[in-house]
Order: sequence, then structure tokens, then C-alpha cells
Amino acid sequence: MSPLGATAGDRLPNVAETQASIGLSYLFDLANMPGFARLDVNYYGDSYATFAEDSADMSPSYTQANLNVGVEFNDTTRAQLSVSNLTDDRTEAFRFSAESPSYRARNYLQWIPPRTISLSVSKDF
Repeated sequence: MSPLGATAGDRLPNVAETQASIGLSYLFDLANMPGFARLDVNYYGDSYATFAEDSADMSPSYTQANLNVGVEFNDTTRAQLSVSNLTDDRTEAFRFSAESPSYRARNYLQWIPPRTISLSVSKDF
């Protein structure tokens, strides 16, 4: 056993065994202007904060979807609407508990960001 508490075959801390992504794109015309839509879905499997694989330090699996829709008004002007975390899932992305006789117990949680909507307009000069 190493000083980190790892043995052969242990999962790496904070690394999901399974991750998967799929993206779908669609091109269309909107009032004779080229447009696009893209949906990305990402799956992240569960992970542990330490080699010990303690359930108190397990971050659960989650799925996140992102959507982008845009239109090109002309050769130099574009607009895009983006929605990250489309379903507004508030899942934990990271969890860790620390206990020591020299200090009080601490619990750390990091959540995936909430739904975010952005609009961008760009113009080439």
C-alpha cells in the first residue's frame, strides 16, 4: 500500500470510470438566412474523492445537456443563443469529507453550475 492508501487496481480519485458524450447538429434556413441548432448531452459516471472509495466521498453520476441555436444574418453578422445545463440539474460534481483530530470535520461540496443562458452577436469588420 502506498502512502496515499492506494492498492493495485484502485480507481483514480475524482475520475469517473464512465463518461459519454453525444452531439446532434441541424442546419436550417430561417427567413432565407442560414441557421443551426446543436444539442450536446454529456454523461459523467460516479467518482470518489480518495482511493478508499468511501461512500461519504462519492460524487454521484449525472447527465448534462447544452443547447446552441444561431443564425447568420449576412457574411459578417451572426447571433447565437446558448443554454448550458438545459434541464437546470443541481447535481453535486464533487464531494469530499475530511476528519482529523487536529481540526473539526469539514465537508466540501461543489455543484455543477445552474442553467446559464447567453446571447452573443458578432460582426466582422
